[in-house]
Amino acid sequence: MTQVQDLLQWFEQTIADLRSGPGTEKRILTIKRGEALHHALRLSFAALSSEHRNVTQELVLQTEYARKISLLITTLGMLTSLALFAAVMLRSIIWSANVKKSTKN
Repeated sequence: MTQVQDLLQWFEQTIADLRSGPGTEKRILTIKRGEALHHALRLSFAALSSEHRNVTQELVLQTEYARKISLLITTLGMLTSLALFAAVMLRSIIWSANVKKSTKN
């Protein structure tokens, strides 16, 4: 935020200097200071953009990991349910066969 304020102050100072009619050396120094301020601001934006990109990539990786884990948990839950269902059905079939045998005897 300070860089933006410095840039705005430089802009106001430049306008005031142009109205007062500064010499060529002062104008060159003002231009160089403005270029330095703009360069620093561009570097700040580049760093912010890079950090944003890194955070975004990290979040994408975390989202992908969460998606895979949830798929794994869901799949394991379904397989467990199927195994329990098969065990109950098998027990029921065995029980029915035993009841049928005992009624024949």
